[in-house]
Amino acid sequence: MKSERLFLKRFVSSFYEESRRVRTPKNASPVITQSINELFKKYFGLKYEFENEEVEKAFKNCGFEIMGVKKEEIPREFWEPGNHLFAAFQKFINIKSLTSVNLSHTWKKHKPNYSEEKVTEIEMLRVRLDQFWNENKNLMVNHIKR
Repeated sequence: MKSERLFLKRFVSSFYEESRRVRTPKNASPVITQSINELFKKYFGLKYEFENEEVEKAFKNCGFEIMGVKKEEIPREFWEPGNHLFAAFQKFINIKSLTSVNLSHTWKKHKPNYSEEKVTEIEMLRVRLDQFWNENKNLMVNHIKR
């Protein structure tokens, strides 16, 4: 396995947690890929961008299912709670939906309406990101901004 793919796999296994299936457009694989790339660009200073296929493979290797996006339009009923999965859209991400949101908040300023618990949670996540980076940065040595 290439070092950057191993880095991504470790990242996914460290920061995403299993939960009930949540069906929202925000959990589509291109959105998750964009979020991870933005996080790496803004937080880690990486110029390397992961491809959608790499991110999907990393989630799969960690035991997650990730929802793909088809070219055809998704019917509105698809997103309604309790709806059965359509045959064409059976790949869903199975994570805590707030994990991605909190990760993105680690490089943004805290909003004034955040509770103390939310601010603490984001700060702890920032500490975990620092620790993760220090332990795994050697895997991305060829892609770190100089």
